[in-house]
Amino acid sequence: MEKHIYTVNLRKANAVSRHRRTSKAMTLLREYVQQHSKVDTLKFSNALNEFMWQHGASNPPRSVEVQVVEQYCIAHIELADIDFELPEEEEEPEPEMDFEDLKDEEIAELTVDEVKELVENNAISAQRALDIEYAGKNRKTLINWLERRVEEPETAEEAEQEIEAEEEEAEEAAEAEEAEEESETYDLPEDVIDTLRNGTIGDGKEAARQLGKQDFEKLLNFEEAHQNRKGMKKFLKSNMN
Repeated sequence: MEKHIYTVNLRKANAVSRHRRTSKAMTLLREYVQQHSKVDTLKFSNALNEFMWQHGASNPPRSVEVQVVEQYCIAHIELADIDFELPEEEEEPEPEMDFEDLKDEEIAELTVDEVKELVENNAISAQRALDIEYAGKNRKTLINWLERRVEEPETAEEAEQEIEAEEEEAEEAAEAEEAEEESETYDLPEDVIDTLRNGTIGDGKEAARQLGKQDFEKLLNFEEAHQNRKGMKKFLKSNMN
């Protein structure tokens, strides 16, 4: 019997929608323990489950310190500050069934909780279980649960990529909104504002020539309020008359 203490960072659970964050935190915890223990079968204590879900589905803890006790190819997981000792067993239990050999018809006859346990322990994939359920009993509760599992990022790396994509999207939206507001404020086309903000002085001069001298004062006001480049201001002032 081996015992280990781990502190698991769960902040990446915020990458998914609010109502799935605690479920994602449980997935991250499970993946972390499996990676470090090399054990496929995990058992979470009631105290640990209550700790993870104490603030509901949308507000999991940012991290958790757990103790993992490995015994007979099973990892028992408990909060680190709780006294937790497994009773010694006289004989090693018989090997568990190889779930990879389960036929679809056998899986279809399992209860909802049994199917969930197989998926949570990575004995079968959520997509396979979902396909079997569609073709068999078609239980709505189980289908909804499996669909959420299929939609979740499979790894922490994919979760991080989703965060980056959302941040980029939010940044682009903010820039577009700012450009639109500036376009209305300075009465200039958005593409010209973008050129003045992000382009070179040469690009700015070319955009100014396309507008015409009647707009040079507006361009100068924008340049002074933002980039304030001497070369660009000199060009605009010299061509305003």
